[in-house]
Amino acid sequence: MDVIKIGTGNMIVILTKEDMTKYRISPETLEGFGKETRSALRRIVSDAGEDAAGGANEKLLVQVFPSKEGGCEMFVTRVPSVSCSDIQNHYIHTVSKEIYLFCEMEELLAACRSLAGAGYCGESRAWADTDSENRRYFLELCDEYGHMCEFGARRLPGGARYYINEHCSLICTDAVVQLGALA
Repeated sequence: MDVIKIGTGNMIVILTKEDMTKYRISPETLEGFGKETRSALRRIVSDAGEDAAGGANEKLLVQVFPSKEGGCEMFVTRVPSVSCSDIQNHYIHTVSKEIYLFCEMEELLAACRSLAGAGYCGESRAWADTDSENRRYFLELCDEYGHMCEFGARRLPGGARYYINEHCSLICTDAVVQLGALA
C-alpha cells in the first residue's frame, strides 16, 4: 500500500491486488458500499496513518478507481458533516448509473429520441467502443428504463462502467438531448 498525503486530511491510497485480498475487497464489493466495505475502507485509512474516525463533525468521502492490475486507487477527503450529505448523495448518484449496450448507432439514436420525447431530464452520456472490431455503443443514464429493450439495448451490470472508462471514447454528454435531436 502506498500513501500520498495531499494537504490536511486528504490523501491518495494506492492498493495492490494483494492489498485488496488482505482487506477482503474487490471492485464488485466496492460498488455496493455495504457495511463490510465501509469497515474495510476505514481500516485502510487507519492503516495509512490517518484517524479513521475523523473529528466529531467530519466524515470521509472515498472515491475508488480500480486499476488494470487488480488493485485500486482511493481518493480520501475529509468533509464537514454540514455538506457531507450533499456530497455523499452526489457520489451515490454518480455510482448508480444504468448502462445500456447498443449494437447499432441507429438503435442508440432511436432510444435517445424516445427518452427525449418522454421528457427525460437526467444526466446521460453516450460512448463508443473503440477496442472492438464490431462497433458498439453505450448509453449511460441516471435511472433504469425497461423499455430500452425495444431499441435492441441490453442493460449491463454496474461494473460495465469500468470497461467503458478504459476502452471507450465519449461521444457526448447530455446524449438524450443531443442524439435525440439527430434521430
